[in-house]
Amino acid sequence: MPYSATSIHGSQPTYRCSECNRGFKNVLLGYLHHQEHFSRVFCSECKVFLHKNDWRRHRQLFHAEAKYECRFCPAAFTSMQALKKHVHERHTGPWIKCKKCGKILKTTYGLQRHVCASEKVDESAGEIAPGTALPPLPSGPSS
Repeated sequence: MPYSATSIHGSQPTYRCSECNRGFKNVLLGYLHHQEHFSRVFCSECKVFLHKNDWRRHRQLFHAEAKYECRFCPAAFTSMQALKKHVHERHTGPWIKCKKCGKILKTTYGLQRHVCASEKVDESAGEIAPGTALPPLPSGPSS
C-alpha cells in the first residue's frame, strides 16, 4: 500500500490510487475507490461508465428493441411491465374535465395550471369525467 506513518499524521493523503493517482486521507475509502476501477463497464453507445451489476438492466432499458407499443400514444417499451406503468400513469382515469371549456386533464394540478393561464383558480372548476376506464392491455408483444 502506498502510504507511510509520516503521511498519516501530515496533510498528505494516506492512500493514493495506483490507477488514477487520486489521494485519500482515509485508507478504506481509497481502497474502495481503487476497486471501483475494476467493477465498471463502459457503454460505447451512451459514453458512460456503469457498475457491472447494472449493465444488463441498462442494456435492456436503453438499447433493447422496443417490442411493446402503447396503443394510446407513440411511446414504445422494452418490457410489458414498463408499458403497464406508462399506461397507468398517463392514460388511466379518473380524468378531470374543465367545466368552462371541456378540456380533459389527468390531475387536479393539471386543472389548476390550465385555468390559471386564463383566470384565477376556482374550487369548482373541474369534475370527474364519467366513463374513463380503459380496456385491458394485450398480454403479448406487438407486431
